[in-house]
Amino acid sequence: MAEITPAGQAWIEAFRKPSQLAMRAMFRGFTAEELLVFRDLCLRLATNQHRLADHLRQIGSQS
Repeated sequence: MAEITPAGQAWIEAFRKPSQLAMRAMFRGFTAEELLVFRDLCLRLATNQHRLADHLRQIGSQS
């Protein structure tokens, strides 16, 4: 089991705010509906990428 140290927690908190600001800037101008569609598409792409990687591993192990 692992536990985040107080120094690690402080680093996470310091990193979180600039990250949130960057994300807000990057997605500025998108509607809530567009963001939901974008999220769905990204999740589908990730799923397809995992399937492809699994398929390629299978093919590689058959050689």
